[in-house]
Amino acid sequence: MRVTPRTFTGQRKAEPLVRFQNKKNKNEHEQRAAEKLSRLIELNNRVRQLTVPVSHATQDRMFRALARHFGREVPKEIQNKINKFATPDISKPGKQAEVGKALTEINAILHTVSLTPKCVVIVSGQWRLQWLGSGAGNSEASAFFALLDLAASGILHKVGKCSRCEKWFYAITSWSTFCSRRCQLVAYEETETRKTQYKNRKRSTR
Repeated sequence: MRVTPRTFTGQRKAEPLVRFQNKKNKNEHEQRAAEKLSRLIELNNRVRQLTVPVSHATQDRMFRALARHFGREVPKEIQNKINKFATPDISKPGKQAEVGKALTEINAILHTVSLTPKCVVIVSGQWRLQWLGSGAGNSEASAFFALLDLAASGILHKVGKCSRCEKWFYAITSWSTFCSRRCQLVAYEETETRKTQYKNRKRSTR
């Protein structure tokens, strides 16, 4: 019986982005697009390091403070409306300028991406689109859309390069640094070999 590998929602979302970043023999235009995507991922990871998400406990304290100020509890419908719009992550002390700089660069890169849809044909009522513009090429467009989808879902940080082969992949767990079990084992063997060589050198110098 053949076992189908399990895939996760984020993993499926990331497929167009990972596939495009790993594409070999990119032309000059594709290479520039890949560099933009890579930089956006770096900036996203940097902002995550510089900020702290607002917890539900913090929101509860905010509602209690509002209740004390107005002398009555904040109505549930208003609380729900406030919760519906996510509270921005808080910059760590002294990091506001760096966060602002990163966001400015993110928006500057996004501003250079201009995609216009063109309906090529309609099949069984479904539009088949081709994307035209500075991000021309369906694979590039799909990669940018995948990146934006992952970023909007808060899981863009899970896309990165393998610690060993530098192939792009989607990390299922937060501690995954290898694209495959094979790379993990090879890296472990290389580490153990280096340790052995170091120990042998230490013994020979005694």
